[in-house]
Amino acid sequence: MNLTYPLLLVEGNRTDRLLLQKALSKCGYAFDAMICASAEEALRYLETSPLPSMIIASVTLPDMESETFLHHLDLHPVWRSLPVVLWGRRHELQAHSGHRQVLTGLSLPVVEKGETLGEYISGLSTLVNECMPQRLSA
Repeated sequence: MNLTYPLLLVEGNRTDRLLLQKALSKCGYAFDAMICASAEEALRYLETSPLPSMIIASVTLPDMESETFLHHLDLHPVWRSLPVVLWGRRHELQAHSGHRQVLTGLSLPVVEKGETLGEYISGLSTLVNECMPQRLSA
């Protein structure tokens, strides 16, 4: 049986969204991904659509701080149980080191995106293997 794993990806950068789409198609897993361009779009999606298996959000969102996005998720009784991973490029993660400490305190994985398609594929594989192993082995 070929299972798909619904993901919600929140990425404000258009180029990064295109890389995500390519990386997902080459990643080797059966993903059914919704890619949102903003945190607000992602929150609207969650209100009206089936829940994803995991949310992957960029550390740098165009319309709100990633910490605020996480707070919105935490306020919702169902969304708070969703696995969430934040990812960003090395310089983005360094620029948000305060966020990273807060996020580490919340036990949220923070993963580096990379700069190329190969690095995106590697990053997505890391996310899947480390953050969603129970879903893939089911």
